[in-house]
Amino acid sequence: MKRKINTRRLIVNLCLIGLSTFIALALCEIGLRIAGYRYEGNQERMTFCRYDPVLGWSHRPGKEGRFETLGFSTRVKINRRGLRDIEHDYRKAKGTMRILVLGDSFVWGYGVEIDEALTRRMEASLKNCEVINAGVSGYSTDQELLWLEKEGVKYEPDLIILVLSHNDILANTENRVYGFYYKPTFLLGSTGSLELTNTPVPHFPVAIDRAYWLVRTSSLAYFLALRLTDVWAAMGSLWEPQSSRIDYAVRLTVALVSRMRDIARRHKARFLVAAYCQDFVPCRRVVDALRTDKFSLIDLSGAPGWSRKNMVIDSEGH
Repeated sequence: MKRKINTRRLIVNLCLIGLSTFIALALCEIGLRIAGYRYEGNQERMTFCRYDPVLGWSHRPGKEGRFETLGFSTRVKINRRGLRDIEHDYRKAKGTMRILVLGDSFVWGYGVEIDEALTRRMEASLKNCEVINAGVSGYSTDQELLWLEKEGVKYEPDLIILVLSHNDILANTENRVYGFYYKPTFLLGSTGSLELTNTPVPHFPVAIDRAYWLVRTSSLAYFLALRLTDVWAAMGSLWEPQSSRIDYAVRLTVALVSRMRDIARRHKARFLVAAYCQDFVPCRRVVDALRTDKFSLIDLSGAPGWSRKNMVIDSEGH
């Protein structure tokens, strides 16, 4: 004989399960917020950048606002040509030396007002010299190369400085960074040739965009995303030997920087690499290779007066 299903009892049980789950999730959310789990990353890109089919993302010309993270609150203003800087004409003034500085958030000015950024401090210390801030937060060497070819050479620089950050090396091998941001990628051929791929750069899939919103909003979702990222990284290391990936990343980065130097030479500009490697071995290997190839190079984290304690935000890296 079949047992008759008690519909009312079933509904009550389901409601109790749902309520218990909701309370448990709410307690986890509250606990993680108290513990300080909160999404801080990429706020500058979400606020001041837009989708770019060539570069992945680029600044919104004329966008203004405040960038708040890790206790910092700074004013950001993007000029009419998409740089976090004062306005600069393409044609330089007669008798003025012009320096163009490429880089990521270190050049962009993460956590500082624009007058405190690297480029403005450089300009203040030099005579008859104009220094242009071409930094875009999150960029890797490949995106900086594409921007230089497309836009940077229009500024007629006398000197091009590439600020090479430690995180650029492996990012140059990826077509998506920071979990959600798609970007162009170069493939390195056996003869050293570079082939551009992943263009036009894909838009966010709707599902990823929604997941990204949830991670930014919920401490619990952010905590789970961090754990999943750790698992994904561990799985990736099983499929691809880390040493092979690093070897390729180093060779690819050297090829990208070499093309930048070629562009500078074609436009009668000098080229300098300022490397910020800290203790990251792949970046150190790139620096050694560039020295072997006779690049003009400054090792920032090995320069006289360098102090991680006084110059780097604790537990953050900038």
